[in-house]
Parts: sequence; structure tokens; C-alpha cells
Amino acid sequence: MDLSNTLDKIGLYILSLLILFVFIIFLTLDIPYCFGDGCQFVGFSALTGVVLKNVSSILSLLGLIAGLYFYFRFENEVKGGSLDVMKIEKSNSESYEHLVFLATYILPFIGFTFDGPRKTIAYFLLLVVIGLIFIKTDKYYANPTLALLGYKLYKTDASCRGAQYKNMVIISKSELHDGDQVNFKFLSKSVCFARKVE
Repeated sequence: MDLSNTLDKIGLYILSLLILFVFIIFLTLDIPYCFGDGCQFVGFSALTGVVLKNVSSILSLLGLIAGLYFYFRFENEVKGGSLDVMKIEKSNSESYEHLVFLATYILPFIGFTFDGPRKTIAYFLLLVVIGLIFIKTDKYYANPTLALLGYKLYKTDASCRGAQYKNMVIISKSELHDGDQVNFKFLSKSVCFARKVE
């Protein structure tokens, strides 16, 4: 996975929005239901109205499916181990980046109402603009969904075979400390996935 590839960055951004998509579905889903003896099919014209009332939920469901696809793609890419070993010389936790993203970009959306088509379009366009900013600034790794799944962020200085890597972001499920040896896989020039060598 070469995350200099824009599609992969978009995928990780969509993955970071999974929590938001679940909340939007929960808050906006409006499906008529009937239990009992007097229930009957309402007709196809009524179903068209149901689809129009649930545009936000449908778009969020599509985003949820896309996010799950990109998560399994990410997991598959980082599953294979590297034979190269890197030594962590200096390591600082950057996991607060997950919370910054969540508090700044996800939580404010929960209070929004999706009661009109113009508001719905505006909210989804805002998500696109936020995504473009995150992709352009290479902050796609600040992903609250990965944090929920046990991934941590570290800003590190490391060395491998005489090469020095400064201010590199490492995504890992392992707790990393100064002096640890890790197997690594670069996701982009400044971001890599790592597993501690046991």
C-alpha cells in the first residue's frame, strides 16, 4: 500500500468517518413499519418517498460499506511482515491526534439536522472539503476508527541499516519505547506501520 496514492488516502479518510456514518444512520433513518393483522403493502410510490426521506441514511450506509472495505484493505496490506528491522531511537505518543480529529470534525456533526436536501448536500460537501484538507496535509493517519481497533500513533526518530528517519509517524498495535526493535512497512514517505520484534 503506497499511501502517496490518493485513493488510499481517501480510503483512510472514509474509514475515519465510520463513527459519524453510524450516528447519521441512527439519527436520520425513517422507515415506516407495521406489525399486526391489518398490515399491507403501501405501494411503490410510497417506497419512493421513503427513499427520498432517507437520502442521508443511504449515503451514510454507502460510506460505511466503503469504510469497511478500506479497513479490510488496510489490514490485508499491513498483515505481511517486513524482514527489515528498524531501531526506535526516540518515541513520543501522538495518539491524541485521534481525539483531535474526533472532537473537531466528527462530534460537531452529531448536532446537525438533516431535515432538508440543501442541508444534507451542504453537510456532505463539508465532509468532502475536510477530506481534501486532510489528504493535502497528509493527516490521513489521524484516524479515530483505527484507534478504536487498537492502533496507536507515535512520532519517532529511528534508524535502519545506517539510514536515519526523523519525525516519522508510526502506526502500531504495539506499545513502542526508545530502543525497541520493530519490523516495519512504509505506507508513505513519512508514515509506516510497525510491529515490535518479540
